[in-house]
Amino acid sequence: MRVLHVLPPASGGMLRHLKCLVAGLTDVEPFCVAVPGAGLEALRAMDRAPCAPLPLPNRATLSALLRASLATATASRRWRPDLIHGHGYRGMLVAGVASCLARRPFLFTAHTLPNELGRGFWRLAGPLARRARAAACVSQAIQRGLAERLALPPAGSFSRALNSGMLRVIYNGIEPGPPPGPRVPLPADLGLPTARPVVITAARLAPQKGIAHLLDAWARLAPTFPEGILLVAGDGPLRPELEAQATVLGIGSSVRLLGFREDMDALLRAADLAVVPSLAEGQSIFTLEAMARGVPVVATHVGGLPEMVREGRTGLLVPPADPPALATAMARLLNDQELASAMAREARVLVEREWTVARMLAGYRDLYREVWHTVKQS
Repeated sequence: MRVLHVLPPASGGMLRHLKCLVAGLTDVEPFCVAVPGAGLEALRAMDRAPCAPLPLPNRATLSALLRASLATATASRRWRPDLIHGHGYRGMLVAGVASCLARRPFLFTAHTLPNELGRGFWRLAGPLARRARAAACVSQAIQRGLAERLALPPAGSFSRALNSGMLRVIYNGIEPGPPPGPRVPLPADLGLPTARPVVITAARLAPQKGIAHLLDAWARLAPTFPEGILLVAGDGPLRPELEAQATVLGIGSSVRLLGFREDMDALLRAADLAVVPSLAEGQSIFTLEAMARGVPVVATHVGGLPEMVREGRTGLLVPPADPPALATAMARLLNDQELASAMAREARVLVEREWTVARMLAGYRDLYREVWHTVKQS
């Protein structure tokens, strides 16, 4: 089977997801169109799939989307894939138009909650999304939101387009790695050899990630943990504002905004607590990585997070945008090592059972085969 992947301007999570599919589905012949930059270069460096540039800027106009679709249709005519696979909602738009032009069936992966995009987007995207043969959702929360947004026909209905039976949950997976060991010192470049406790989060510094609320919560806890440090890995438009907020709250010396880091595994092995304060979240790879490394997790009860963080079993959940509740939950796990360790152990078991790369690859292999079977029968 030959599959053409469409990667729009993407965050690290979407690119990593595609790299897993390209590398892991060895019985699928992959091709890629991707926006010039780090994503395209990373795919080319794998030397596994022919790649072509996708002319799609971050702020895509309708004309830019059409140009990208034409480029994808041209690549499809050249490579003649059996399926076109769009990644993310912009990838879905490009793949959908290209499938009409090149007369190839398409499917897409929904990586984020559909309500993060406005009504105007869905007036354009809805009809195209319904033309897809299938859609993979990385969480049940996304599946519910997309089914509601698209008002799909019931499963089993005779349709050459998307119906509720072909709207599948295929969780993103990670490699759990070796069993967790004792906490280790932080990387030497941070200059914090004795900091404890170490609290960590990783996210794009954007409003929906809730980092401002985490800083408010840490300001409540910092006096209790004078040797503690809050690490924020990631970058984004709110960085200057968050740095100013930390200064105003008087916690500048106990907060480090690290920017993008390539050594998240080392940071997690040094961490005592991981926090995910998002206001909206389809799925969080950082949460899975923390669970796999034996780091207890506090997260907000939004989107797909409760599917990973099972309240009272694999971590603690709090309402979004509630710094007092967030601080209380963080303090509970920092002060009760027995409870934190028990939750971390169960979280590791859950990752090994449900959230592996092998399980994700099996889900996509089955989905591709099922779609191609229905295409050949229609």
